[in-house]
Amino acid sequence: MSTTPFGSEQPTYSQPPAANTMPTMPTAPTMPTGPAATTASVITDDEKTAIRQGVFGALAYVSQADPGFFATFVESAAGAKALSAAPAAVQQLLSGGLVLPEASSAAEFRAQAIPRLQAAVQLADAKDPAAGAALRQVVLQAVEAVAAASKGVSANEQQAIAAIRAALG
Repeated sequence: MSTTPFGSEQPTYSQPPAANTMPTMPTAPTMPTGPAATTASVITDDEKTAIRQGVFGALAYVSQADPGFFATFVESAAGAKALSAAPAAVQQLLSGGLVLPEASSAAEFRAQAIPRLQAAVQLADAKDPAAGAALRQVVLQAVEAVAAASKGVSANEQQAIAAIRAALG
């Protein structure tokens, strides 16, 4: 090993790399097909993002129905706990991290939340009807957990859940 001017060690090689050779790029993993394919294997990253936006937006929609600074943290934790208990097919649909709403105001967010949830469920149904049905159930459980997490379920939260329930069909 040799030392760089900054004190970190660099490996030394007994032979230089061959001239005129390009490093090879790893190949992308292939996705399974046929009966062994999972829900996540037949859905694109953009589609998963749309599903996450719809689901996370539904949780935020209920939380925003009865706002409170500390309540937001308690409700977020309740929603996360409910989603983490979801069946594997739903967890695959929701994998990929948090997505934030693409709205410039609270009113715009409220106007987008239900249509995005409907689109998310329709997309899940189109890819795998069983996963779509499971997603509906998980969303209902999660929004109910969010509503109940801080001081019980308010009338505004009941209205938000009713709108979500109607959107889920």
